Amino acid sequence: MRSYRESLRSARGGANRTMAARDAYYPTHEVIMNLGQPALAVVPALDAHVLMTFAQVDDGLGVTAVHALVGSASRSGIELVLDRLTQQGLLHRNTHGRRHIYSANRRHVAWSAVDQLATMRSRVVGQLRSSVKAWITQPESILIHGALATSRGDDSSTVDIIAVGVDDTEIRSLQWLRQCRELEELGWLLTGNQTIVQTATLREVRAWNGHRRNFVKILLADSIALFGWTAVELFDS
Repeated sequence: MRSYRESLRSARGGANRTMAARDAYYPTHEVIMNLGQPALAVVPALDAHVLMTFAQVDDGLGVTAVHALVGSASRSGIELVLDRLTQQGLLHRNTHGRRHIYSANRRHVAWSAVDQLATMRSRVVGQLRSSVKAWITQPESILIHGALATSRGDDSSTVDIIAVGVDDTEIRSLQWLRQCRELEELGWLLTGNQTIVQTATLREVRAWNGHRRNFVKILLADSIALFGWTAVELFDS
């Protein structure tokens, strides 16, 4: 497996100009989004964690339950965020004795924005998938793996993609390399994170069952197919 950029350097005619244009495209300063919790790009950290918790549940939650689901935060910090979101009307608070139960107010005009934040990861995947469907030189398979696939990343994660072609001639063609470059650019535009497209032939990928078994297990467990064969189909066929 190789980076498409390695192939681009050795491709015929215009490769250096294409490479220079790509390098000029990316900003010189570091731009990153937390791929495990994309809402942090828009909302302050603890508020984002609390909002995303309520976006994923229908039942009411007490402070203890929210604290357990959010994880790395103080109970007092959770209580402050719950109070603030309640004051803003995004949460309802019902009191049972000395216990407060909070629930999402999905009729709030701003809740649609919360839903948009909660689905950022799936919408990134959807836009990458739509882009790949328009490729002129179609791949055998394109898989996302790593943080974007597992939603367990952080703000140092990259968007990791494997593009599988029929043979070495195909994955070294300028059309293929342009497509990979454009996919990297789109991944960066959608997330702010470095996007890395690795390329391999179908034969190379199937050989991983012998010498890259741990990586194959990761792909089988957590990858997302953008196009063509899934990881299970690639390695079991």
